Amino acid sequence: MSEETMIQVLGGNVRPIMERMMDECQLCGMAVAAVRSGQPVEAVVLGTDARGQPLAEDSLFPVASVTKLATALAVLRLVDRHILALARSINVVRFVACLIALTQFCKLILQRRV
Repeated sequence: MSEETMIQVLGGNVRPIMERMMDECQLCGMAVAAVRSGQPVEAVVLGTDARGQPLAEDSLFPVASVTKLATALAVLRLVDRHILALARSINVVRFVACLIALTQFCKLILQRRV
């Protein structure tokens, strides 16, 4: 990267995208951060939190990873359909077959076909 800091790049390129997303999705605020190895974190912060308080670089956001939940749901649905068993020991061939089935099942869930 040139002598521009990450924040200049983010501020110049990301800010209009963030503003459009906030408008289109009716969001009250948003933050984007970037870091390069050995450099301080740089951020673009816009808007307010749900209580109307201005967001800052050190604002906390209640977020969670839902991929584990989605994977667990898909696995349990496969168990329910007798495609996978939780108590069975894993052998590589069966594991790969179950992984393929799980991937296909997740795609169906995302397409709302299951």
